[in-house]
Amino acid sequence: MEIFAQSTAAPKPSRSIRERSLHGMLSQVSLRVASSRPPAALNNSDRIPDGLGGVEIKTAFQPVFSVSHRRIVGFEALARPCDAAGAPVSLRSLAGALDDATDLDRVCCRAHLAAYAAQSVAASWLFLNIDPTNVVRSPDFVPFFEKLLLRHQLPPHRIVIEILETACRDEAMVADVVGLFRALGCVVAIDDVGAGHSNFERIFRVGPDIIKFDRVVTVASGDRHLRRVLPSLVSVFHEAGCLVVMEGVESEDQALAALDADTDFVQGFYFARPEAECRAALSSTLALELLNERFHQRTNEHSRREGLIVARYAAELERAAAALGRGFSLQLACERMLDLAGVERCFQLDGRGMQLGQNQEARAKHDGSDPRYDPVADASGANWCRRPYFRSAVAQPGRVQASRPYLSIRDRRVCVTLSVACSVGSELRVLCADLDWDTVMR
Repeated sequence: MEIFAQSTAAPKPSRSIRERSLHGMLSQVSLRVASSRPPAALNNSDRIPDGLGGVEIKTAFQPVFSVSHRRIVGFEALARPCDAAGAPVSLRSLAGALDDATDLDRVCCRAHLAAYAAQSVAASWLFLNIDPTNVVRSPDFVPFFEKLLLRHQLPPHRIVIEILETACRDEAMVADVVGLFRALGCVVAIDDVGAGHSNFERIFRVGPDIIKFDRVVTVASGDRHLRRVLPSLVSVFHEAGCLVVMEGVESEDQALAALDADTDFVQGFYFARPEAECRAALSSTLALELLNERFHQRTNEHSRREGLIVARYAAELERAAAALGRGFSLQLACERMLDLAGVERCFQLDGRGMQLGQNQEARAKHDGSDPRYDPVADASGANWCRRPYFRSAVAQPGRVQASRPYLSIRDRRVCVTLSVACSVGSELRVLCADLDWDTVMR
């Protein structure tokens, strides 16, 4: 009997704790599935053909690069069915020809694992796409998969099981599948995050080890607003304990956006196309080397330009703070500051972060303010002590501080706030100026 045949013998009493746990989880999943739908006939893996009417599943491997390590750390296995003449065959038509949808996952797993093991690629992950519905529908799938790994001498921790984000809508099912593969020792990834109706709370409850941003996120990273938000989005997933892959990277600009966002891994045609041989891609790190150099140059240039711009506004803010300290009113002290292009408003805070009086708006703002945000126009008495620009100014009196770009509550513009702590009489004041960052950086 072939090694993949489902054994009907009673479990041996010497099973390891992991095996007993896996057996228990499989039993629970089987009971849950049986109670929710008519039982499906289990497929004996011996009946799964390697080809259908001359159709063969070939595997192409697309590398996954670690940005920090500057090398390939994994390969995604992609199914490439073809007929006897070598012409492509669609996966959908192949799935229709099989007796059960679960058979397609089995055929692909057999092909991918065999192709990967034959190449003896050391210290890398193999990313496999598996439909969780098929795993739950066939409780013998995980034992079948484990036997495949044993046959090819591939440790489970080298395998990354990719589950489509859309499948996470059935959280109980996905949680079962994640638990099964985790018990086996595999890494679990959620694929296509950001496509369609993504629900981050649902993803966090599933608890993947890795998330892969869908290509729509990569393409949309060309939008300056999303590009500004993307680092925070990546940070949220990092805080949730997930490593992040940006896939579908096809241009230098998209690759730079991935580096800007601090993603852990990148994948796409810009770095390497899928190849039958993993070894063919192992030396394809030149694009990443050039990208890191380009990122370094661009970051330095951007920082230099930002520094020059901030220095020009900072000098005027220092002059305004000196005038404020000499007893000038906020309006008169900031008159020249408010005439500079890109300055939205000036305001002052006391030593506790409470705003003293109204904002002094730039002249161009007097007739151009968006009336939709009138409910937050009056900021007198507001407490800004939680803002980084207040805390940093108080920590270093006399030195102008610049915040990171953030969304202004006043008019939804992306702004940078310059701030400086100064003395007015015997009291501490923090003078602030909001800059329209998009205007300033043009």
